[in-house]
Amino acid sequence: MSLLLPLFFTLFFSLIIWKWKWFHDAAIPKYLFIFFFILKVLAGIFAGDLYLKRYNGGDTYTFFLSSQKLTQSFYDDPAEFTLMVTGIGNDRDFIEKYGEIIAWDNNDLVYNDNRTIIRINALIGLVSMQNYNVHVIFFAFMSMIGLIAIFKGIRLLTQQSPFLIVSLLFLVPGVMFWLSMASKESILIFAMGILFYTCVSLLTVSSSFVHILGMFLAGFLFVHIKAYFLVLITPALIAFSWTIVTGNRYAPVKYLLVYLFFGGMFFGLKYFTGFDPVQVVFMKRYNFEAVAQVFSKDMASYIEVPEFTSDWQSVLAAFPEAIASVMFRPYLWESDSLLITFAAIENVLILLAIAIGLIYFNRESAIKNSNLIMFCLFFVFSVFVLIGLTTPVMGAIVRYKAPVLPFLCLIPVLISGGENSPFKEKI
Repeated sequence: MSLLLPLFFTLFFSLIIWKWKWFHDAAIPKYLFIFFFILKVLAGIFAGDLYLKRYNGGDTYTFFLSSQKLTQSFYDDPAEFTLMVTGIGNDRDFIEKYGEIIAWDNNDLVYNDNRTIIRINALIGLVSMQNYNVHVIFFAFMSMIGLIAIFKGIRLLTQQSPFLIVSLLFLVPGVMFWLSMASKESILIFAMGILFYTCVSLLTVSSSFVHILGMFLAGFLFVHIKAYFLVLITPALIAFSWTIVTGNRYAPVKYLLVYLFFGGMFFGLKYFTGFDPVQVVFMKRYNFEAVAQVFSKDMASYIEVPEFTSDWQSVLAAFPEAIASVMFRPYLWESDSLLITFAAIENVLILLAIAIGLIYFNRESAIKNSNLIMFCLFFVFSVFVLIGLTTPVMGAIVRYKAPVLPFLCLIPVLISGGENSPFKEKI
């Protein structure tokens, strides 16, 4: 049963991919999406096994094991289970009755709700028979939906080769590995994809109720998984939308104006409300450094993060070092484990792709795709800045940046063109 059940759900979701129009594209054979899904399932299972052996399961197994108390309550009292899964019930009463739930409470200053992923695992647990790999398959499928949403959104914005775009989205090693696990990152890419696609569709196709509803549901899910990603993607989407509704002119200027406005809010909020976002960044960093010291054995890839104060000049001065740490590290000579080695090789390949894009830079392509290029640049590097300022562990850096890797890898494709370019458009 430990093998048959995962095989059944893999076939079940493969059939959904084959039948559901969401996964259909005139230029891409349906079997290719099924192939990508099976690769994601295998990658997710491998990642879970690696985490179990190296980190005693890590957070992915912690959330899985924590959810089992909720799942078990369904058989004792379905109404109580429903209240807990929906968040309506009193969790203190539930814990008093069934016992403490590991990782249920998260006291981090940055709202990063563990409860949502525990609840999702609890729902999957109703059909998984406590088989961890079944949970992986569900998460891989949700990640698949999100990546397809990004693909569909990009297809509405550019004429670049769909085969090239879909390869960049699915075959980047970090995306394949980290966004296939039973983890927050898989849910995050689901929410990010739906938010991106619905926003693009509202601006370019139709303002249907389904698109509006999808955008708000994705935003709600963002808040309950990793709220800071919603904060970081919001100015990029505002600038993106402004550029489209004004005829796709002067995209760099509009992005700069939007980010100057949000930057002013970030540094000026303390003068009006007493709340200082910079202090939240400080606390996030110090919390991570404390964890790294307690679990020094598991945090062997510890690195120094740039020093900065609450002064805006100091924070801006730390940006280049923060971006460089996330963009370039780990270096090949820093590889001390299989994960770090693969991450270092991936960094080299991404830098090579960017170099090729610059070598074959095409002004016409860059102008035509300027809005999407600016979106990718500003969103990716704002995420890189936050990670670089707060995360002193290379293993965590590699994982946290995975959700924006598809947008980073898209940049060299969008800026290049010409007959000899390896990223040549498909006419």
